[in-house]
Amino acid sequence: MKKFIPRILTFLGMLVVLVLIGGCSKSTSSKPTKEVTKTLTSKVFTDLKIISQNADIIIQPGKNYKITYYGKNTTMPLIKQKKDQVTVNQVKAQHALGLMRLPKITITIPKKSKLIKLRVKTSDADVRINNLNLKRGIISSDDGDIIISDSKLTDGMNLRSTTGNIKVKGTKFTGYKLTTSDGQIQVKDHATSSSYLKNAKSKNVLVAKSGSKEIWIK
Repeated sequence: MKKFIPRILTFLGMLVVLVLIGGCSKSTSSKPTKEVTKTLTSKVFTDLKIISQNADIIIQPGKNYKITYYGKNTTMPLIKQKKDQVTVNQVKAQHALGLMRLPKITITIPKKSKLIKLRVKTSDADVRINNLNLKRGIISSDDGDIIISDSKLTDGMNLRSTTGNIKVKGTKFTGYKLTTSDGQIQVKDHATSSSYLKNAKSKNVLVAKSGSKEIWIK
């Protein structure tokens, strides 16, 4: 019996260590992740370039120029401004845990101002543009919806989403060049399954391509 006592004590010691380790890891994982809301810039710009890993992009009208970020401090985008050109680059993606919201980059532009050039590229995020006065824009998303509403363009727009929907509402174009690999195209009352072409050589053309979802124009 005496031979087994040291073994029992050793086993109990190991059990206590495992319980302590489990408790520590649980308390660490349950620690709330710090989220911040920060204004990245409030300077005037006419040329905007955004690269996002998984921060949703929202462009909206307002009183003043402003770019704000909401999300984890560790995935805050870098910002660089040279004269009228602003570049916003989210280098690191934020992983959503539980009910945690994904990060968001919000761009506010005065309603009477005009953006000359817009370029947006996202890996896994939605892009929403509302009431924007823009000369020309290029937006691409590997996995996310692109939604344009009540905006005005003069030199056309190029939209591409691999696995997301493309929706354009209340925004006029002089021509359309729309294609989808495995989705549906709806232009007002006209529906087609692969492509839609109209006045493709005019100046203000909407070029949109979707891989597996819908292109919806109203």
